[in-house]
Amino acid sequence: MVTKKVIHLLFNGILFLTSLWIVKESYELSLGYLHDPGPGSLSFFAGLLMGVLCLINLRTSLKSSDLKVPAFLGIQSIKQLGWTIIFIGMTIYLLEILGYVLTMTIFMICILTFVCQQTWKKIIIITVCTVAGTYTIFWLLQTQLPVGPFGF
Repeated sequence: MVTKKVIHLLFNGILFLTSLWIVKESYELSLGYLHDPGPGSLSFFAGLLMGVLCLINLRTSLKSSDLKVPAFLGIQSIKQLGWTIIFIGMTIYLLEILGYVLTMTIFMICILTFVCQQTWKKIIIITVCTVAGTYTIFWLLQTQLPVGPFGF
């Protein structure tokens, strides 16, 4: 019989191995320099963060005696995963056509509406903060983002 602890350990182990693969592949793409980030820099640091969080979660899973079944095992989670994959595909397709700002605004609204089921007030606040924040970070790094037909 598979226990909850085994499920946690397997899932976190798979995520940790995935994070190592992301770090390896990102490093091979070139990290670039501080003022000239390379194509692999963002995914490299995201992979590192994912690996650290997985290790923290693995440690917690090993110490805890009372674990809950992971949420990814439910039918609702599978539907949310399906919506997320559809929206990511839509974002990849539209990024070069509509530009970063418009595409990410549509992506955030879709994710927050269909996957997270937030109120419109939260959707607007989170979308504006996320898109403006990421755009500012890339602007400060002097990294070119895809420009849409409206110039942004």
